[in-house]
Amino acid sequence: MGVREERGCDPGWGVPNPRLLDLYDEMKRTVPEVTRSQYAIAAIDALFGAPVFSSAEFYEQTGIPKKTANRILQQLREQEIIAVLEEGGGRRAATYVFPRLIAITEGDRL
Repeated sequence: MGVREERGCDPGWGVPNPRLLDLYDEMKRTVPEVTRSQYAIAAIDALFGAPVFSSAEFYEQTGIPKKTANRILQQLREQEIIAVLEEGGGRRAATYVFPRLIAITEGDRL
């Protein structure tokens, strides 16, 4: 799969997928409402940058303090924006997925 396909673009034209843009716009409205956090846009950008990620990757990519990042991840889980692929345990970080983005970018391959 090419970079354009991974980023939600039509591989023939390089035009952004309208479903991807709609999802991003929806998240720009929803996530700040849900989290009430100054870090909401950083969280959204991280979700769109890596739709499958560990909590440790989320902390690193966003620069959000760990306690705040954990609260945001919990709120996103409660609203079913993200889902847990694998629970963390001990020193192992939890792994999350942003399923709506995966559904758009992977389409029929799921």
